Amino acid sequence: LDTISLLDTVTERMGEDRHRNRLFYHDGYLHCVGYDNGVWPQPTARFWPYSSLRPLGFRYPPGKGVEFQGSLHLGVSKGCAWCSTPGDVARFTGDGWTDLGLGEEPGALYVWNDLLVAAADLPAQVQTWDGTAWTAMDAGLPAGTVPQVFQDYGGVLYCGLSDSASPANYLWRWNGALWETVPGAEVSGPITAMAEFNGELYFTGLFGTVGGIFMRRIAAWNGTSARKLGAGLESGVANALQVFGGNLIVGGDFGSAGPVVAQGLAGYDGSSWFALGDVLSTRSSSPEIEAFAVYNQRLIAAGDFTSVAGVDGSGVIAYDGATWSPLGSGVNPVGNSGPATIFDAVSAEGSLWLTGYILFAGCERSSDIARWTDAITGVPLPDVARMPLPPASPNPFRSATRLELALERPSHVQARVLDVRGRLVRTLIDGFITEGTLRITWDGRLDNGIAASPGVYFLDLSREGQRGSQRLVRLR
Repeated sequence: LDTISLLDTVTERMGEDRHRNRLFYHDGYLHCVGYDNGVWPQPTARFWPYSSLRPLGFRYPPGKGVEFQGSLHLGVSKGCAWCSTPGDVARFTGDGWTDLGLGEEPGALYVWNDLLVAAADLPAQVQTWDGTAWTAMDAGLPAGTVPQVFQDYGGVLYCGLSDSASPANYLWRWNGALWETVPGAEVSGPITAMAEFNGELYFTGLFGTVGGIFMRRIAAWNGTSARKLGAGLESGVANALQVFGGNLIVGGDFGSAGPVVAQGLAGYDGSSWFALGDVLSTRSSSPEIEAFAVYNQRLIAAGDFTSVAGVDGSGVIAYDGATWSPLGSGVNPVGNSGPATIFDAVSAEGSLWLTGYILFAGCERSSDIARWTDAITGVPLPDVARMPLPPASPNPFRSATRLELALERPSHVQARVLDVRGRLVRTLIDGFITEGTLRITWDGRLDNGIAASPGVYFLDLSREGQRGSQRLVRLR
């Protein structure tokens, strides 16, 4: 195999600098990857035996992303080397990507009622994917308009429109048969983000009035009427809303929130605003937060910045409810390239994913997508024989998942649920069990009865010196 010509192929298909790609042979495959000391693992291409190139990066940046049926799904443009359509929704398979045949890059992706909802500039502006086929869901929307954000509120799906066709109203909801406007919540401009918080629907964007009442760029709707949040946002706009730690977190490039001076970042407790630290940049005149995610019980903020609240973090930073901390050297770190433009931050498959104009993940080349996985800090498992487990069902699951195992004789059994960092989430069984069929059920709750966050978990089961584990995916 000619390594140089192989590297040329990667350079052509992925737009990579050949001197930063690393080729190695492992487990029957030739891999091309980049690593920043194992902190920001960045696969860019994988060669399967004999042929079949499966790029993991992109020629042009992917857009919005969600976790659906246990897998990461991204909106991708016509620049992806493996798409069979001009643009599409791509599902990550663990070794590559599979396009779902939408036909256009979606401007918004959302999971609602076990369906993947996508909005794109197509004859049917909104379509749903059930895992097998696309179905139109656009009845009632004004022609030429495209939603750029979705949000469930009280079991009803709402959408915020972009400025593609300058509609008279930018807030719509699905009534089960068609999209309709919301009386009393006529929004005068594009909506950029939405979230449900304290029983109300919050939305933000480039608008000045809601229901004919002056509300500066952010408002709340209780199902009957809209209300303003003090003086709203000034000197800029908000790009992202996220509920975290019992508060609504707002991120963007604004200069104040209500009476609080807040550069690009603020919190709202339901009645008043508070500051969380300024978003600053040493290499951009317009620092901003572009996306939020919650990953391993931390708030993740991503965007064009070099520090938040005085803590250095190139393009991405984490907040545990008390302090901010960087994730390695971040994306597009100072000295390697210009600032990163982040399109989305997604918690999926036990990792944090960033999409956008990302040239470097840590200090290694990237192809517009970066993946961060926390180190597993759990206690190392003892050296025991591996025990195969039958598949849990359903998996992925929403309310509960079950597994049945035959016991030939009485034995001590321990069944636990662990998170991706190896921390104990729930003890299901820990005691002596008689022979027969052992039925193990996890209802998706922690030991204290609180519902576990959607994400990836592991069932860890041990008996008679044997141990087995199985990946579980809990959906929203």
